Amino acid sequence: MTGEAGYIFASDYLRNENGGERKASGFIIRPALKFFMNDRSRTYLQPQFFYKQVTHRVYDWLGKEMVDNVASYEQLQNFKYRRKIVGVNVILGTVMPLGLRNSFVDLYIGLGVRKKTVKVVGEPTSSYQRIPIIGNSDNANEGIFPSLPAGIRFIYAFK
Repeated sequence: MTGEAGYIFASDYLRNENGGERKASGFIIRPALKFFMNDRSRTYLQPQFFYKQVTHRVYDWLGKEMVDNVASYEQLQNFKYRRKIVGVNVILGTVMPLGLRNSFVDLYIGLGVRKKTVKVVGEPTSSYQRIPIIGNSDNANEGIFPSLPAGIRFIYAFK
């Protein structure tokens, strides 16, 4: 078993054209199982669950009193905009010695699918449509899309 967890303390994902601050906070977790190909192999296959939640504090125009996905009017105000992303990945990787004592490098690439849901916190009849979500034309607040995780991890084994 393996996993990753992190806290998001800043994000520039949303661009605010009205001069407001772009503060964000949230968290991410990725629990997984790592299956090595055999006892001597450093190559592995890893199914991984993914969950991310980020809340942005935004000062911008907010669509109010939505009827059939159309705002009755817009109001310039402060509000919280929350993104939730849930998904699964299948990752193929290899762990190689780095050359330093107890140090390794982990190279990986994968393929996955994610479902993204967005909403304005505390305003159920409001909508913030500044970020298009691909994959679902019927509902602008959620969508399904592919992901391609890849990266390099540096590992130090404490013994």
